[in-house]
Amino acid sequence: SIAISPDLKITRLDTLNQLLDDSNHIVITHLNGLLRYLPEKELFKNKKINLKKDEDYERDTLVNDLLNLGYKPESIVNKTGEMGIRGFVIDVFPIGEDYPIRIKYFGDTIDSIRYFDENTQKTIKEINSIEIKTYTEFLTEQNIEIIDENQKNLPIYNKNIESIINYLDKPLVVFKDYSQIETNVETLRNQIFEYKQNKDKTILDEYISNR
Repeated sequence: SIAISPDLKITRLDTLNQLLDDSNHIVITHLNGLLRYLPEKELFKNKKINLKKDEDYERDTLVNDLLNLGYKPESIVNKTGEMGIRGFVIDVFPIGEDYPIRIKYFGDTIDSIRYFDENTQKTIKEINSIEIKTYTEFLTEQNIEIIDENQKNLPIYNKNIESIINYLDKPLVVFKDYSQIETNVETLRNQIFEYKQNKDKTILDEYISNR
């Protein structure tokens, strides 16, 4: 889909994060979910920010790192994936957390990290450390300027791309109505061919499943 709801994005990212552990999982998805371009599993796993109270982490570096992880600047933070910057105070609502966090600086040192209520802006509790996971599936191997963060363009910026199957350890894949899936793949291939001819000649012809 051209427009994807934030809730579905969070569900996809939560799924990928859960697949990084050693537990057993059952993943149910549709054709587009199976074919969707994803960054290499190790790249996704390593793209996170670890913050600790009383440790140095330059403010501007943190802002840039949050932007690279897909967090969007807003004047007030009240939803997952948002960040706010007010001088030496940075608010961010990390994925997987029930509340946003407020990071206060003293110079280049993190002076405090607190959970706060996004409605009242009041502190809930102070913590000593936090891990902030990526809020985007569009991850690059290097921090380079990206013109269009559309998932179809991910192979342009990464040598290695994968599908959700690569995030699983020796998966047993079960298809429901395989003949219908083949029909849908052919339909999708024709749609992409027509789209490429009429609207976007740069789009790739291959699916992740063909690699």
